[in-house]
Amino acid sequence: MEEEEKKEVSRHPYKIMFGDEIIVHRNDIISGENQYTFYHTIIKKKMKNGKDLMLKKEISFKTGEDIEDGTRIKVLDFFEDGRLNKNDKYNPIWRIVITDYEVVQEASAYRTEQDEIESYQADDNFY
Repeated sequence: MEEEEKKEVSRHPYKIMFGDEIIVHRNDIISGENQYTFYHTIIKKKMKNGKDLMLKKEISFKTGEDIEDGTRIKVLDFFEDGRLNKNDKYNPIWRIVITDYEVVQEASAYRTEQDEIESYQADDNFY
């Protein structure tokens, strides 16, 4: 019986795995005539005292991808990559390069859904 219960628990050794759904956050930076787009997601880590710590994890996509801030995607294929940290040469900055994904929910659709929920909750005749 215990053996069956152990098989049901799936191993999740990394914070982001194939098939996981993540929310993509986007930062657009304009520097002079150049414009840069950076993406990240939030990873939750459980601390020893039971509190959750939210950490940013850099992500990037193939050149030419344009993903709206707050879009939920399902990661189908990725690899890990790193770059030198100019402020600390002993600790590189690691990121996930997503090569294949599917959009689960557009950010605009999510905002529309949340607005509808809020309008129902604001209605006095809701309950």
